[in-house]
Amino acid sequence: MNNSKRIDSLDSIRGLAAISVVIFHCLVSFPIFYAAQEHKDYDNLFVKIMANTPLHTIWAGPEAVLLFFILSGFVLSLPFLNGKKIVYKDYLIKRFCRIYIPYLVIISISTIAVITLADFRNFDGLSEQFNNRWDHPVTFGAIITYIFMLESDYANVNGVAWSLVHEMRISIFFPLLILFIMKNKWLKSLIYSLVVCGVMAVGCKVLSMMIPNELGSFIATSIGNTFYYCIFFIFGALLAKHRHEIMTVIQPINFGRKLSLLVIAVLLYNFKWLVYDLFLVKFSKNALVSFGFDTINDIVASIGIVILLSVVLSSSKLDAFLNRKILVWFGKISYSLYLIHVIVIMLSAYYISAIVPMPVAIALVPFIALPVAHLSYKYIEMPAVSLGRKLTAKKNATTKENAERVG
Repeated sequence: MNNSKRIDSLDSIRGLAAISVVIFHCLVSFPIFYAAQEHKDYDNLFVKIMANTPLHTIWAGPEAVLLFFILSGFVLSLPFLNGKKIVYKDYLIKRFCRIYIPYLVIISISTIAVITLADFRNFDGLSEQFNNRWDHPVTFGAIITYIFMLESDYANVNGVAWSLVHEMRISIFFPLLILFIMKNKWLKSLIYSLVVCGVMAVGCKVLSMMIPNELGSFIATSIGNTFYYCIFFIFGALLAKHRHEIMTVIQPINFGRKLSLLVIAVLLYNFKWLVYDLFLVKFSKNALVSFGFDTINDIVASIGIVILLSVVLSSSKLDAFLNRKILVWFGKISYSLYLIHVIVIMLSAYYISAIVPMPVAIALVPFIALPVAHLSYKYIEMPAVSLGRKLTAKKNATTKENAERVG
């Protein structure tokens, strides 16, 4: 299995995860699925099966975001691990163009849509989460927070943007992180990184409670969240560093045992939904216990993700399956799909529901969002990536030319 195919396989998984996020936001637009997501009381056997069995994988939106973070840690590590010379300024320029420019374009479109199209009404029969979108005018202050990625008031215009805030921040100091991981054994890297990130995350949370100023408290909380999500980048980086050793262990086992590992991965991925009601809802409503249990759930789900990616890297059959054209296409447009699907949901509710019943309008969202994401990928995302390459190529060529003149 060559490196390019391996990355295509992982990109396909990213694409499938992005689709699960779309399905997630479609389903939680309805009160009963929102109640299931929030672990509130409801009485519907079908929804219980969809929520509290491995079928939850289909709409495991929060878990999919963890997968995105782990994959980012994996992919960002590869150039460093492969011995490629990395110029930090070039790295930052490429990451800025790759993440921030598409983000800024789509968040601008979202903001314009709210300003020009929203009438700030609530939709009867739709959930609290749905009705939190497009529910108040966009202020100048909010626009400033969007531009500087301050993680404020995103829910009103495009809630998924919160994860990109942490993606961009972590990208800035990720080279230092991977250099530490490269120089140390995996257990030391894991323990030290987790301790540092954990202490910083908790410290920022405590600091936020001590700061009387609301803005200062909010910023401290947001920075704490960044350190928390950095943990999942670490998982991806460690997987990238030790992928060959892991593949040496998994590749020789038969396909049936690999499938068993996949089953274990799916169960761990859905850990929260298989045990939450048993351990938390029935025994405690304490916020601290809830936070601790949710953290454990994220770690367990991440272990499932690492197992999943390890098996994919080690199986030629899974690699071949994930390299099917349609799945590779899902992977290519996954970032654009993630960014634009909330806009499609809102426009479908506003306009398509005037023609067909609301459930049908929401059900059409994935089919509309996919071609729209393709257009976004082609005309927004790829030009941004190309710009990053041109800027760094031009700079490198100028540097080389100056060096030759000096020589």
